Amino acid sequence: MVKPLFHSLIFEASGYVYTIRFKLVPLDSDVILPSFTSKLVKQLVLTQPCFSQVKALYESKVTLKPVTFKVLRRGSRRLYSSEGGPILTARVGEVLSGEIAVFSRKPDLDLGLLSECNTRVSLPPLTSSFLLEVVEATLENVNAMTLNLGQTRFLGVKLHTPTLLSTKLMTPPHLRASKLVERIEDLHRLAVTPAYICNEATKLWLALAKDINPAQSPTPYHVGRACDITIGEVDIQIKPETVTYDREEGKTKRIRGVTGHIVYKILTPRITPTIDKLLALTTKLGIGKSRSIGFGEIEVKPKTPKEA
Repeated sequence: MVKPLFHSLIFEASGYVYTIRFKLVPLDSDVILPSFTSKLVKQLVLTQPCFSQVKALYESKVTLKPVTFKVLRRGSRRLYSSEGGPILTARVGEVLSGEIAVFSRKPDLDLGLLSECNTRVSLPPLTSSFLLEVVEATLENVNAMTLNLGQTRFLGVKLHTPTLLSTKLMTPPHLRASKLVERIEDLHRLAVTPAYICNEATKLWLALAKDINPAQSPTPYHVGRACDITIGEVDIQIKPETVTYDREEGKTKRIRGVTGHIVYKILTPRITPTIDKLLALTTKLGIGKSRSIGFGEIEVKPKTPKEA
């Protein structure tokens, strides 16, 4: 039997992913929401004692954080506002859905503590208080995580929130420290190729599931190059979006990324087992810059030839 490409990358990984789903309901009045609603989810985790273990994990790493705060949803709609778009609001009594994804090296998160989250909370500067209720918490071993790609040759990728992939991601390892690369302006790709998705997914996998510093490894670059050869686009409908996230020193912070969907064809089954693992993790935790605060929410599913 021929081993899959980059077999050592997915071999002997370890860790667990918790998915915490909750609902948030305004109790006192209608409210104006922030333009990127993951800010409220982050505020909840950092201020509510029932999320203390999640907060500790979030603050345990400066980069490639093991916690992702996803934007709130109204039904299936992700709640964030593009620049120039309408102001986001929620009516009193309206149910907003939230989700937090947490990676831990050991399955030692006390899920019983989350029962204390079912309470009334305040989220300044919003004037209304909210009902917070955890509705589900699940645990998965990274070694058991799968997209069930199996023998399929096609996969669909949805970019639900603006995805931020640096133009410098595919810098060859021997050039990373060069002054030339350092001086080049760092933009976000508005055309997403397999190389950039695979590179970023590999960095996340190395940092979390393998406990390896991806900045010191050539593997993300090599996996990215392999993906550009072994995976091709069949259909693509993406668009650039500019959103406002925060204000820094009195100036609005504008961030530009891409949303939409892409259908890829896997051109050799030897890459499939590795891609299955890498993208299963990114589907939980997101991909790209600022994914921990809700950017780069990605969903990957196998497709049949007819669906592609």
